[in-house]
Amino acid sequence: MKRTQEDAEKTKQMILDAGIRIFAEQGYYHTSMEDIAKAANVTRGAVYWHFKNKEDFILAMADSIYTQTSERLQSYFSQDKTLRENIANAVKNIGYWYLENEQIRMKRNALHSIMIGKSQSLLDKMFRTIFPDEEFPTDHDFIAFIIGKIQESLHIRLLDEKNGKEIRDGFLLLISFVEGFIDIIIRSKDIMTRQAIDNIVNKFMEGFSHSFRHILEEK
Repeated sequence: MKRTQEDAEKTKQMILDAGIRIFAEQGYYHTSMEDIAKAANVTRGAVYWHFKNKEDFILAMADSIYTQTSERLQSYFSQDKTLRENIANAVKNIGYWYLENEQIRMKRNALHSIMIGKSQSLLDKMFRTIFPDEEFPTDHDFIAFIIGKIQESLHIRLLDEKNGKEIRDGFLLLISFVEGFIDIIIRSKDIMTRQAIDNIVNKFMEGFSHSFRHILEEK
């Protein structure tokens, strides 16, 4: 039985890997379950055994990305360092990850094909898959929700009544930088290096730290 379960998991992972690749190449709306089966060199029945449909496949992939990213962020944060040092370390290492890992680049490209298609229904399902016990936030509260999840994941205190708006503005700036930076890394992966990532992040942190010094100095 154990061997059968291991084989099934290997097959599922093989299908997932092939599907990520074909989604990244063709986009969500131009990829069929048959395309995934061909890419994985398995039957359509094997694909449907593990994934009910394309949405189910994408939901599994989105959950995988969230879990991987959260685990990595937690590993980059140290209680012995300042918040500024932890943020710089995390952004640099996330950059290295995207630079050196083709699989995560393809996952991101596949998800972007959905975002571009503006499938709100699928985006809602992604949220409920990743956060099954949470109430779906309104657009107005979404950033606050994400900030709260980051706080919870990294065990850091960032929001209070006194500086909540400023923290929210700071996170909007930080998230915008990281999202754009990852896209640049993906598009320029042939010429980007770890040293270049270090230099860019260090320069960004100089300006970011100047604007949010009193917050970043909090332990």
